[in-house]
Amino acid sequence: MSARKVLTHPGQFWTGCMTPESTRVRDYLLGGKDNYISDREAGTRLSNVFPAMQQHVRAANWFHRWACTYLAKQGAAQFLDIGAGFPSPTDTHLAVRGINPDATVLYVDADRFVAAHRRALSCDEHTKAVEAALADTGALIDHVRDSGFLDFQDPIVLSIGGWVLEQLPDAAAAVRELSAAIVPGSWLVISHLVTDPDEQLAEHIGAECRLWMPEFHPRSIGEIETIVAEYTLLDPGIIAPQGWAENVSDYPETLCRSAIGRLGMSP
Repeated sequence: MSARKVLTHPGQFWTGCMTPESTRVRDYLLGGKDNYISDREAGTRLSNVFPAMQQHVRAANWFHRWACTYLAKQGAAQFLDIGAGFPSPTDTHLAVRGINPDATVLYVDADRFVAAHRRALSCDEHTKAVEAALADTGALIDHVRDSGFLDFQDPIVLSIGGWVLEQLPDAAAAVRELSAAIVPGSWLVISHLVTDPDEQLAEHIGAECRLWMPEFHPRSIGEIETIVAEYTLLDPGIIAPQGWAENVSDYPETLCRSAIGRLGMSP
C-alpha cells in the first residue's frame, strides 16, 4: 500500500492498526502474514481461553477446501465463497481447479482491503473478488448478479465460513435469502462455532470475540439446524470438520461444526 493511499484515509488506517479485525485474526491463527499486532494479541488471547483455537480455525479452513473439492468431483462448477479471507495456498479456486480447470470462483468479503488483495493476487478469467457484506444480503446478491460472473440459472455452491455466520444476529434469514436467489440443486457449505458440548467454554470464547466483534455469538447445533433447514444434508450431517474424512488426524476435537447440504432435491 502506498504512503499516499494511507495518508488519504488516516483515520481508517490507524483504526485498522489498533483494532482487531476478524479476517486478520483468522489469518494470524492460520499462520498468515496479513495481520497487525492488535490481531496477533487478540488471537493469542483467544488461544489462552481455548488452547485448541488455532487447530479449530485450521480445521474449519481445511473443511471448506475439502468440501469444495468434493463437490467439484460431483460436478459443481460455480462457487460463491463468502468469508474466505486473504489469499492463501488453501484457496477454493486452487482446490477445485485440480478437478475442473474451468470452475468459476467468486470471492466475497466485507473488508475492502481483503477484496482488493484478492483482486490483485487471485483473479483471472475464472476467479473474481467483490466487496460485499452478508449482513446486507440483498445488496450482496445484487453485487454478485451485477458482476455477471456466476450464472444464476445453474447450481451454485455457497461456501460460508470465516466467522461470518457467527456475526449475524439472524443467520438463518440471511441463508434463506441467499437460497431464494439460486436454483434447486445448489449446495451449501458452512462451518460454525457451537455451544455444544461445552457451553461455558463457548461463552468464554464468545465474550472474548465480542470485544472486537460485537455481534459474535456461538450457536447450538439445534440453531444451526435452523440455518440449514432448507437443505438436505449429506450424511453424517452436522459434525466436527475432521469427521468428513477418515484420514484427517491433524486436528483435535474442536467446537467447530460443519455441514454440506443440497437445496431443493435429494443428494
